[in-house]
Parts: sequence; C-alpha cells; structure tokens
Amino acid sequence: MHAEKKNFELHGITVVLTRNREASETTAQKVLLLGGVPLIAPLISVHFLEGEYRDSELTCMANYQGIIATSANAVRGLQLRLDRHVNQKFSESLPPLYGVGQATVQAAEKLGWPIRQLPGVKDSLSLAHAIVSTPDLVSPPARFIWPHGQMADTRWLSILNQAGCSVHELLVYRTDTSLWSLELRNHLLTLPKVAVLLFSPSAVFALQQSDPEGRLQSRNDTLFACIGKTTMQSAQDRGLQVAAVAKHPTDTELLSAVIAAIQQGFW
Repeated sequence: MHAEKKNFELHGITVVLTRNREASETTAQKVLLLGGVPLIAPLISVHFLEGEYRDSELTCMANYQGIIATSANAVRGLQLRLDRHVNQKFSESLPPLYGVGQATVQAAEKLGWPIRQLPGVKDSLSLAHAIVSTPDLVSPPARFIWPHGQMADTRWLSILNQAGCSVHELLVYRTDTSLWSLELRNHLLTLPKVAVLLFSPSAVFALQQSDPEGRLQSRNDTLFACIGKTTMQSAQDRGLQVAAVAKHPTDTELLSAVIAAIQQGFW
C-alpha cells in the first residue's frame, strides 16, 4: 500500500495566531498538519464579567424564545452567569441557541445547550435575516437574549427590531488589548514569509498599537487574513491590505483562504 500523500500548503510559512493560547491550540495543530509553523501571539485578552450587570434577567430565561450568540466567548460568559444563579439554587432549561460560527456552536454543544441551526448563516447579518424568515420566530415576534462583549457588531439588531422581535442585550465579557513586545515584532520582521490571522476588530486595533510605524504592513512578506467581513472592514479602515478573508467564520475556512491567496501568487 502506498502511504497517503500529505499536502503541505503552508510549508515555510510562519502563521501568527492572535487569539489567546486556549483558543489557538486547535488552530496551531491544523497549521502543523499543513506544514506551517504556528506562532501563538495574542493581541487581545478576554475578561468575563461575572455578575456585574443585570443578572436578574437570567431568572426569567423561560420568557425568551432563543439565545443569540455571535462568539464562543459570549457562550462562555453567559454560562458563567448561569452558574452563579445555579449556586443560588436557580435552575431552568435554556431556550435554543442561534449561533454564528463553528466555534460558537461547538462551545454551546460542549456545555450541553440546545441548538437550533438555521440555513444560510455565515455572520450576524445573515443570522438576523434567517430568523426573520422563520415563521415561528416572527409570528408572534420572538424575544431573544443576546450575551456579548463590548466590541460586538450591532448592525444586525435593526433587522430583528423591524420584524417586531425584541433583543435583550447582556454584556458578559470585555476584551482588552494585549500588545506585542518590540522583540516579538522585530522577530517577525526577520522571517521570510508571515501570515497574520486576525479574528476581531479589537485584534486589528491591537496590531496597529503593536506596530505603530507600520513596518509589518509595509513589507511584502506579510499576509494579513481576517475571520470575517467585520474584521476585514476594520482592517481596511486602518489601512491594512487584507489578502484573505474566510468564507465562513471558522479557523479551517480562514486557513483555506490563506492557502488560496498563496496559490494565487501572493508570494
């Protein structure tokens, strides 16, 4: 039998993973399997807000027809709030989760949450359109709870509001910048081929703070890739030349977009 042929599309490329170490471990393994060199260099840190805002809303979960989550951190943050109420002998089954992205759904599955997946969901805007196109969620209009961070995209809210749905917002985490050291930035400048993976507008902001002279941006050996359109727009607004954008907000799709950019002659 012939050994299975392996593809090393990322051979010789350093792939910089800008999420925290826990969130980057699985992606790092995928980079290794593709022949690349993963470098975990977080640009943001996540801090969960345990019980600082409006916890009383969680005692009425039965009043909601669904939980909308646009990030895995939102799922984790809401679970921390629920755990706080469980400790106070609060227990109630959750309404179904309507999530954006594979990581979000997987985080909910890991916690045993009920999940309802709607067709055609790629981002928060398409999720909102899918909800208002689902008869049992608009007649009568559904009531949702939306756990989120302080940098979350809110453009989709108007779509649900116009359909008569109500969305209760619950801030469950905040993101802080985690700037790279000058030593790390200078090390990246010495590498021949570098792909920087950006997963949020916060990471884009932190990148510019870490490289105020734009030295990484100005060299032709740095490929910038974004997890979705919101992050891409933030990057472009700040002058970054984005070479790759994931078709769907997953790390697998983001790596596929990087490989496609390389195959199309980025280097």
